[in-house]
Order: sequence, then structure tokens, then C-alpha cells
Amino acid sequence: MLYWPMPNVLYIEGYALDRFSEEVWALKPVHQNKVGLVCDAGIENDLRIHHLLAVDARNASLGLPVIEYMVTDTPLQVLIIMLRN
Repeated sequence: MLYWPMPNVLYIEGYALDRFSEEVWALKPVHQNKVGLVCDAGIENDLRIHHLLAVDARNASLGLPVIEYMVTDTPLQVLIIMLRN
């Protein structure tokens, strides 16, 4: 997920938000996070390239420090369901 950093907003991912809500973890602001990217082996190569280009653009425009990326060993078999009105 890409986001626009704002000084009055803390970004956290879903798992951390769950732990915070359960009062298992506390949260505090940090000045710089290291970010990694995991790509599903099941996506087409062109789509993977588009994802990497988007990360590069984000890094160039806002300085997101993606330190490395990896591709899963096997496809994750993610199913996307699109609903239409």
C-alpha cells in the first residue's frame, strides 16, 4: 500500500492495528521505516514490472526506502472477486 505521509497521521498496517486494538502492542512515531516488497509468483511478469515501477516512482517522489523485494516461491493463488452494481 502506498500512502502520502502527513505529519499528523501515523500509518500502520492491519496486523499492527489489530495488536494495538487488543492492547498487546503500543505504537509510537518513527522517523524512518525500512520497507520490503513481496510479489506473488502467480502474477504475470508485466504486472510485476508495473509494481516495481510504481515503487520506484514512490521512492523518487516521496523517498520511500524500499530496501529489497522478493518473489514468493510458489503462487499464492489469490482470488480477486469484482462485484458490479
